Amino acid sequence: MKHIAALCFLLFCTSASSEVLESNLDCKPGAEGGLILSSAERVFVIKSPERDCQSAFTFKTYPGKTGAILIFAWPPSDEFGLNSQRYVYSVMPEKKEATHIGYIPAGADEIEDRVFKHVLQEGGSIYETRYRIESDKVSTLSPVKELIIADTLCIYPQRNSSKCEQMTGTFENLVCVMNYGERKVLADISACAGMIDQ
Repeated sequence: MKHIAALCFLLFCTSASSEVLESNLDCKPGAEGGLILSSAERVFVIKSPERDCQSAFTFKTYPGKTGAILIFAWPPSDEFGLNSQRYVYSVMPEKKEATHIGYIPAGADEIEDRVFKHVLQEGGSIYETRYRIESDKVSTLSPVKELIIADTLCIYPQRNSSKCEQMTGTFENLVCVMNYGERKVLADISACAGMIDQ
């Protein structure tokens, strides 16, 4: 059961680049509480794992491009849900030791090399968040797209506006905003195209 999520991803999700290669990893306990992850061609070591072998592990390489190899630890099947997180590890080329660098949602899709998109409904809005995975960190890209479907919020007509205005979004009258954290800025509805269908 623990490999269901990873197998589903590998079989049914298409990569952003035809060159990107993703494979499953076998997992076994290592020395001093660490993990040994292996495939037919590679062996990796995690010395201080946040996950154990109940998780499914996959690794991804980007042939012809510089940068680290990425290892993902998927949540066990009994933890899988809308808010489940995929642990992200980084391995520098020609090295074996993997370093934990952050998290992305388990349901995030890769839309270009090392950039992932996740769409989630929470409350009266649908959010589209993008993440960039670098060799040493996972960054959340700004702004986050927010499609208001059933809520009234204070929204700035423009990013440099001094005051926000109360605006109501409904299924019949959707409101699209760019969420910069400190303020939500009105955007053309076309910027949120397709979000309600995901």
